[in-house]
Amino acid sequence: RGIRAISLERDALHEGLAKLEGDRLYPLFLLLSRTGLRLGEALALEWDAIDLGARSLEVRRTLKRNKKRGFHMTTPKTDASRRTVRLSSILTQALRSLKARQAAEKLGASHTTSTEWDLVFTRPSGEPYHQKYINNQLQKVWPGYSAHKLRHTFGTLLYSAGTDVKSIQQLMGHSSSQITLDTYVHPQKDALLDAVDALDG
Repeated sequence: RGIRAISLERDALHEGLAKLEGDRLYPLFLLLSRTGLRLGEALALEWDAIDLGARSLEVRRTLKRNKKRGFHMTTPKTDASRRTVRLSSILTQALRSLKARQAAEKLGASHTTSTEWDLVFTRPSGEPYHQKYINNQLQKVWPGYSAHKLRHTFGTLLYSAGTDVKSIQQLMGHSSSQITLDTYVHPQKDALLDAVDALDG
């Protein structure tokens, strides 16, 4: 039995996102694949951390949940995890649409949960998402994959596109570029073929 690849191929990623368009979770999965945020970082995002005009967001906290404390915010994994991330045009538009949808929901009867946070990603009720639920939904689109593997995919695709390792390190919030190279950058099939074909002259 073969070992499942750590990161998705570009075509598989895009096909999955295309199937999700219009789904409530589409903006979240798009954000995970376009920013490389850790799932807890993405679920902790509040609207005041996102500047849609400047197409950027600030990673400030991580959302966690346990039996004793329920949902709660913690500081990011490392100092390097506190970072500013730029947003693609498609992601920016998806977030604009989500913000409008969320504002309408807050006026509706289904919005029954009030929290101290103005979260970007919530259930229709306003309740935060559980990480386990998000990973379960993600596996329906990409079987065998998790939000963490979307993070791997983000780093790999940037590297394959020629982005320098230092930039990838900063976008992913790593404390060193060696972590980026050793853990999160994996060659795509096309890149390996290009490498050996280059020897043919």
